Amino acid sequence: MVRSALAVLVLSTMCLASAAPAVADEDKPAVCPVSGKPANPDHWIVSEGQKIAFCCGNCEKTYIAKRENRLNGEQTKSGWKLLFNGNDLSGFREPTRDGKWTARGGILTGTDGKGVLATEETFDDFILTADVRISDRGDRRGNSGIYIRSSGLMAHRGRWPDGHEIQIDHGDPEFWTGSIWKGAHARRVETKDGEWFTMRIEAAGPRIRVFINNELVTDHVQTGPVQKGPISFQVHHETDLVEFKNLKVRALRSA
Repeated sequence: MVRSALAVLVLSTMCLASAAPAVADEDKPAVCPVSGKPANPDHWIVSEGQKIAFCCGNCEKTYIAKRENRLNGEQTKSGWKLLFNGNDLSGFREPTRDGKWTARGGILTGTDGKGVLATEETFDDFILTADVRISDRGDRRGNSGIYIRSSGLMAHRGRWPDGHEIQIDHGDPEFWTGSIWKGAHARRVETKDGEWFTMRIEAAGPRIRVFINNELVTDHVQTGPVQKGPISFQVHHETDLVEFKNLKVRALRSA
């Protein structure tokens, strides 16, 4: 099973890469894809690893609401599916009543933690991609995570799922963004509160790899059996603000 899953993983990664839009020529001035006007460097997002700039905040919001959270033809043929449709919380459940999750303007937003939002579907071997932005409405830093291969039980005093947490915390001195909490340290890459970045998680057999903006930061082999479970998204504390878009998954199956 591990060998066939790893083979599918390589092919899936190639399909995803080939489907990504070309990066703009940095020597040419950026043009807003909504208005066609010169882009303002203060208004930008990261969309599946590509930085896109806009002329204003309204165009940025319009682009996210109308053009994000979609599958292209190659992704559809390769078996990718959307976890978040950009409009509502269909396909998710809340294992705890803590935290507030909303869908607005093409963005899945978590506030008022501690809490998690879990997929109704379960996965063991898969590739997950997500555009992520964290910040804080108080004087703390943003803190989130993505839980994978959980049994569905809530551990840690009933607050968080068991399984592996892929950390999203740019300021944690030990387990920073891309690390596996209490499992593996990530190689540091530049990520900041208030800025979008793309995370890709590849889980095939016991091997878990994490990429930040297309850079490999964690390559870990888990111990123990691989279990199937929901994918869960964390809002860590009450002043936390966590945002997700382009949540896409492809299940890896043995031949």
